[in-house]
Amino acid sequence: MSSYIARRFLLGIVVIILVSIASFLIMRLLPGDPLSLYLYQTNISSLTEEEHKALEAKFGLDKPLPEQYFDWIGGVLHGDMGYSWANNLPVSRIIEQRLPVTLYIGIIALIIAGLLGTVLGVICAIRRGTWMDVVISSIANLGITIPTFWLGILLIYIFGLEMGLLPIYGYVSPFTSVWGSIRTIIMPVFCLMLPPLAGLTRQTRSAVLDVARQDYIRTAWSKGLTEKVIVSRHILKNAFIPIVTMLGMQLGTIIGGTVLIETVFSIPGIGRSLTNGVFAKDFMLVQSVALISAVMVVLANISVDIAYGWLDPRIRLGD
Repeated sequence: MSSYIARRFLLGIVVIILVSIASFLIMRLLPGDPLSLYLYQTNISSLTEEEHKALEAKFGLDKPLPEQYFDWIGGVLHGDMGYSWANNLPVSRIIEQRLPVTLYIGIIALIIAGLLGTVLGVICAIRRGTWMDVVISSIANLGITIPTFWLGILLIYIFGLEMGLLPIYGYVSPFTSVWGSIRTIIMPVFCLMLPPLAGLTRQTRSAVLDVARQDYIRTAWSKGLTEKVIVSRHILKNAFIPIVTMLGMQLGTIIGGTVLIETVFSIPGIGRSLTNGVFAKDFMLVQSVALISAVMVVLANISVDIAYGWLDPRIRLGD
């Protein structure tokens, strides 16, 4: 098992390195001069050539690209992610302030989607062909097709503007006000959890139906075991592999998934900072957020691989 995990970690490190190189190069291929934006924001109307070169040296733009890349990676390894000229703050400070907001909303949405999606999927499979299966499956199909940004705008209009029940924008920390925090995240969490909830419901239904057709499940029924025992002890564990895969994919894409939600609801999270950084061509911010996203995806995939080995020993032994 240790060699199985070690190989996954090595592959993950390779993926992180490739993502860091790709994000570094892509940002520098975008048109425009980020230094001009910085000069505009600092209200500097004109500079001498010496002053311009000094600013390039300050941000490391006067060095060759390979040297810039290794300087950035070296700083990241020492906890220094560079300086965001669009926000006039160190990138580490921005991430420290905004990443917890994104994780708070994203993890809550993922937990609700995981628990509810699994339960609804099992119900659909066990009650296949009944009205419950038809209703839940239809809602799940609808949930996959609904654009999250449109749903967010619709919720703002209904529950915020028309009914006045929930705040239409902003974020309140749970350390400031628990009830205020709950009210501000209800609509964002609902929008964020709907696609994974719908997808997980469909995936769970399909996985449970596939396992339920196996011979050992028919044997369990013939022995007179109760439905609860058969589902919990025999069906679920063997159906969990595709379910765990989907949960791992959703866990790794929390940052990317919150970009639209944070923009619609004006939430000061890392996804919104990433969007602003791309438009402002803020090299250091975008590179660092992309690197963090890659690390999250890799860790999620490694967790899924470990779960595979725990759920089905044939996988790790065959590897």
